[in-house]
Amino acid sequence: MPVHHAARGRTTRRKRAAWPSLALFIGLGLAAAAVGAAASANAGTVYQSLDRPVWAPPFWLFGPVWRVLNALIGVSAWLVWRARGPRARAEPGLWGVQLLLNAVWTPLFFGAR
Repeated sequence: MPVHHAARGRTTRRKRAAWPSLALFIGLGLAAAAVGAAASANAGTVYQSLDRPVWAPPFWLFGPVWRVLNALIGVSAWLVWRARGPRARAEPGLWGVQLLLNAVWTPLFFGAR
């Protein structure tokens, strides 16, 4: 029985140690969203001037949706990183490329009009 308690203690410590890395991944995802938002200060005006279909969402909805989406992108990267551990090779790099593309999408879209 002491082994069972020791194993449970290790698992608890491992889970606690994982929380800072989760915060880091979510923070990186939200940082990418912030870069995109800061670089597209006039996006609302441009969006209103576009020829949009009637079912297009209102502009005010994009900010909250992108924040949630980027936070979930951080959670998904953390889950992959946690499952793969040191064996992860390509995943973090691909995730970084995807974050970069997320960060530049809004400025490119609204900059190109």
